[in-house]
Amino acid sequence: MSTPPPVERSPDEVAALSRGIAVLRCIAHSPQPLGNRQISDLTGLPKATVSRLAGTLVSLGLLQQSGETERYVLAPGVLEFSSAYLSRLDVGRVAQPHLVALAEHAGGGVLLASRDRLEMVVLSSVRPQSAVVIARVDVGGRLSLVSSAIGRAYMAMLDPAERDALIAGVRLARPDEWNRSETGYHAAMRQAQSEGYCLSLGEWHPELNTIGSAFTGPSGEVYAVTCGGSPITQTRERLLAHVAPALQHCVQAIAAEIGGRALQPSVSGTRPAHDSHH
Repeated sequence: MSTPPPVERSPDEVAALSRGIAVLRCIAHSPQPLGNRQISDLTGLPKATVSRLAGTLVSLGLLQQSGETERYVLAPGVLEFSSAYLSRLDVGRVAQPHLVALAEHAGGGVLLASRDRLEMVVLSSVRPQSAVVIARVDVGGRLSLVSSAIGRAYMAMLDPAERDALIAGVRLARPDEWNRSETGYHAAMRQAQSEGYCLSLGEWHPELNTIGSAFTGPSGEVYAVTCGGSPITQTRERLLAHVAPALQHCVQAIAAEIGGRALQPSVSGTRPAHDSHH
C-alpha cells in the first residue's frame, strides 16, 4: 500500500478541512478499499475523527462504501474537481500534438507533469504507436522531484530560492530518497544549466532511462516533459543524440504557443532557472 505524500502545513490552515483532505488523499493512494482503522493508522488521526470525516465525505458524494465490507473508496463526485481542472488546462491541449510527435520520433513514452507538494503529477501520458512493450505512467501518477528526469527538469526551471526550499522539504520528509539521489540530482542541475535538459538513468526506476526538459506557462507556472524507456532501447547515447534535440524542440514549441519560455542552456549561470552553486 502506498503512503500519501506528506502534507505541508500553513499557519492559516483550517484543521477540519485539512483532515478531510488527508482522508481523501489516503484513500486515493490506496490500491484497495480502506476501513476506519486503516485510515486512522495511515493518517495518524483518531478513529472517531476518521469515522466522522468519512461520513461527511460520503454525504457529499466524494466517498462511497463497499456494500459488503463498508470500507471506503472514492466516489464519482471527485471527478467534478478533476474534470473542471482538466477542462481549464489549455496547456495540455496545446501540448498534446507535440508530445505525440516526440513519442513517435523517440520510440519512447512521453509525460507532461507539474508539481504537487514534493512530487511531480502526470498531466498527460503518451505512448508511441510503434512500441510493443513500454513502461507506462498514467495521468495522475506521481514521480520524484529529485530522482526522475521530469522532476529534475522542473527543479532546474525554478529560481534558486524556491528550488532550495523544495530541497529542504525533501531532505526533511524523505531523507533516504535524498541521500540516494543527491549526487545525481546535482549532476542533473549542472547538465540542465549547460545543455537545457537532464537525465535520469535508472535512478527513479531501474528499468527506465529518461531525459527531461521544462517550460513555463504565461503566468510563470512550471511544467516539465520527459521521454524515455527501457535502458536496452533508450541508451544514454541514444537519448543524447536522438531524443534530446526533439525534446528541446517539443518544449520550445509548446512554450511559444502558450506565451511561456523553455528551459535554455546558460553556461554563465546567470539565469535564475539554474543552479549556480553546485
